[in-house]
Amino acid sequence: MVTRFILIILLLPFTAFSAGPNKRLIVTFKKDANFVQASRSVQGGAPENERMIVELKEGESVQEAMKQWQDVAHVEEDKILSHFGMTNPSVNDPRADDQWHFFDDFSGIDLNTVWSESAGEEIVVAVVDTGIRPHRDLEGRILQGADMISDTSVSNDGDGRDRDATDPGDWVAPGDPCYQGQSHNSSWHGTHVAGTILAENDNGKDVAGINPHAKLLPVRVLGKCGGYTSDIADGIRWAAGGPGGIVAGLRPNPNPAKVINLSLGGSGACDFTMQSAIDYAVTQGAVVVVAAGNSSLDMDQNPVTPATCNNVVTVGASNKSRQLSWFSNHGRAVDIVAPGGQSPSGVISLGNSGRTTPGSDSVTEMSGTSMASPHIAGIVSLMKSVNPDIAAHQVESILRASGSVMSGMCAVPGRCGGGFVFAVSAVAEASRTIAEDPVLSGSDSINPAPTVPLITRSDDEGSGGACGSVDMSGGPGSFGGGMFIGILLIFMLGNIGKVRRYA
Repeated sequence: MVTRFILIILLLPFTAFSAGPNKRLIVTFKKDANFVQASRSVQGGAPENERMIVELKEGESVQEAMKQWQDVAHVEEDKILSHFGMTNPSVNDPRADDQWHFFDDFSGIDLNTVWSESAGEEIVVAVVDTGIRPHRDLEGRILQGADMISDTSVSNDGDGRDRDATDPGDWVAPGDPCYQGQSHNSSWHGTHVAGTILAENDNGKDVAGINPHAKLLPVRVLGKCGGYTSDIADGIRWAAGGPGGIVAGLRPNPNPAKVINLSLGGSGACDFTMQSAIDYAVTQGAVVVVAAGNSSLDMDQNPVTPATCNNVVTVGASNKSRQLSWFSNHGRAVDIVAPGGQSPSGVISLGNSGRTTPGSDSVTEMSGTSMASPHIAGIVSLMKSVNPDIAAHQVESILRASGSVMSGMCAVPGRCGGGFVFAVSAVAEASRTIAEDPVLSGSDSINPAPTVPLITRSDDEGSGGACGSVDMSGGPGSFGGGMFIGILLIFMLGNIGKVRRYA
């Protein structure tokens, strides 16, 4: 039974193979400032400030490159993030009864009772991830999304940004920029995440979803080797819609999301570009739900982005014993804990049989904070169903206040937020709450942001281990093939510049 767990990769000694994806900077100009033309590859633009994506010259360090941009609003590395997920063996005879994480009244979210409060409405939920497959259990629920991947070496579909969010696969093989000596299969991570939130119910197919009436807005930001921070930030903005959601090369999103799931991340404090995108989405009425990461880290000491960004709901993972999964990050930034699984009992959702390119629809089992986050995103969509205008800060407070006590690590105050999610209480409280206007916080006592300079640090991300999938078959010290080898780049090479999903 092989479970892929990228976080374990951090424990391996570094072996040099390829140089990794191109390093890039995000340069944001002061308002009304003139563009300074650079003799480099430049692309992209931001709605409220002029922005350039600058590729570094061969052999040039991030620090050297940033020194060349003095009179600008912000300059930071365009880091790479990854998902927080681990795969378990596929289920041969999938049934909703297999989904302990939904229907068990102790280790699961007791979904049958939750549905007595709300069976869900057509809330638009954005899954900002690897894209999705047109799975039979998502039929009729998928809105036209977008592919935000700007680098064709990452996109794996032969082109850049467009309105096709279909997942072509993210396998890694020799010759790929992030190849580190071992190949890995495609993850179909976004499809698994989406299935947890809104797979069709009572149709005689595959599995159940938390909100079977929700609409899926797929936003593809992670491809082969992960995804750049700039692409992910633009994906968040586009998903939120509105005037600040207009991004270069794409038509505006006609279906603004009210819930945005980010099962992805990387080591280091929250960047300006990421925080700005999250803040914009919240002002548009969206709730941004993020995975805490799979590195067993105390995020008070080792920040992870976007888990330690402000104005997000950060989710840790629990196992079938309703204890914190051994791999889950923890700390003051965590708002709530939800089922994320732990070998041998993972989260059962939708997948694809293809090892590289797409095959047939399937049901797969995965573990990780990537799996915990969509449980909360689905619950938030039910909260939005009973109170469409409820603001993100209200949702965060309700989830924290309605959680239940956990043992072990989570019995320590400040480690796991409100504890294990008590979904029916959260939905009921949302229905009784008077909606307020969104409130942003830059120094939130719930999710404090570490103090960082405007110019991004150049610390070693190898110590973070925030993202990716881990092979759990041998426990915390083994590496079983690395479903997402690219994460090695993030954690062992240092600030590479891309973001990856948390599966």
